[in-house]
Amino acid sequence: MGYYDDSIRIDIDEENISLKFDIISDTGFNLYNNKTPLFCYDYLNLSEDEFSFHHQDFDSHDYKIYFEQVKKFSGIPLSELIDDYKQSDHFRISTNPNLTERNLLNAILETTNIAPNQYPPFGHFHLYTPSNKIEGQKAPRIHFFLGRFAVLYILFYDPYHSLHPTNH
Repeated sequence: MGYYDDSIRIDIDEENISLKFDIISDTGFNLYNNKTPLFCYDYLNLSEDEFSFHHQDFDSHDYKIYFEQVKKFSGIPLSELIDDYKQSDHFRISTNPNLTERNLLNAILETTNIAPNQYPPFGHFHLYTPSNKIEGQKAPRIHFFLGRFAVLYILFYDPYHSLHPTNH
C-alpha cells in the first residue's frame, strides 16, 4: 500500500467509518453521478419468494445476460444511465419505492423500523433488450437500491415485470 492508501485506511479506522451503505444511518445520498456504478450483493434476495434470485425461472440464459448487462453498465457513468434510460435498457431510478419493494427490503433486513425518509433510491433495469430478447418469453427486471459512491445494491429478480407492471 502507498502512503495515501495507508492514510485513508487509518482515517476510516479511527472514525469507524464504513464505505458500505447503512440503511439506518444514511439519510443523504452521495450519488456520484459522474462515476460508473459498482455492483454489490450484500442485500441480494435469496429467499424462496417470487422475487428471489433462487426463482425457478432464473435460468442459465438469464444468468449470462445479467452479467453482460452488468459489464455494460459498469462502463457508463451513472448520470448517463439515468438520463438516457431508453438507450440504456430502461435503467430507472426512483426516490419513492413502492410498498412491495419496501416490504421486500424490510424482509431482507429483518426489520420493520425503517422510516419512509430512510429508504434509499430504488431502481431497476431490463434484463432482456431488443437485441437479446427471446420472443414470447418473460420480461425480467433486476431491482436494486442506490447506495453511496454510485454503488448499486442488487436486490431482486422480477421475472415477469410484476413490481412495476406498467410499460415505461
